Amino acid sequence: MPFKINDSRINRDGRPKGSKNKTQKELRETIKEILEIEFEKISELFANLEPEKRINLLIKLIPYVLPKLESESKKNEIVLEQITGIEISNSEIKRISKVLEEEL
Repeated sequence: MPFKINDSRINRDGRPKGSKNKTQKELRETIKEILEIEFEKISELFANLEPEKRINLLIKLIPYVLPKLESESKKNEIVLEQITGIEISNSEIKRISKVLEEEL
């Protein structure tokens, strides 16, 4: 039976923000169960891989464990902006560094 204008059964607010889709939740649970079963076999499978494939696998898995490192110049840029309230480019930071090194 189709909805009619001003039908009280219509959810005008939609799904609440942040709520999970039922299908997505079921899919995540299924994947989690598969990973729990396979987790016991992973170390054995990993040991049987060729060295090159083992390294490639490690490289692919590292981002899930370790955060990416920011470049030092980007950190300097952020700190200087926080201190001074002025946005300073990398080229300006390098120029200022050279001047300071020459003075010392």
